[in-house]
Amino acid sequence: MGLVAVYYNNGFVNVKVSETRDSDGSLYTMNEGQRYRLGEVSAKGQDFELQRETHREVIGDQLAPGAWFDRSKVGSSLLALTRHYRDQGYAL
Repeated sequence: MGLVAVYYNNGFVNVKVSETRDSDGSLYTMNEGQRYRLGEVSAKGQDFELQRETHREVIGDQLAPGAWFDRSKVGSSLLALTRHYRDQGYAL
């Protein structure tokens, strides 16, 4: 999974890995697929709308439009935003 994670964190969200084993060892074949960039990031809830200022304060420029998709940054940003709004009294 480590090798696949490197691809996921560099914009290749559809990467496929196949392994062929023989007496000499293993051969991994990577099919990267299309590479993706981030678009505009926004969030809306019943009682709030994510403001750009709050977005930047909480997660910085990790999810800047045009950056390569990075699954680990998306995950850490989601956790940071969840903590922020939970601390503000929202039930998430």
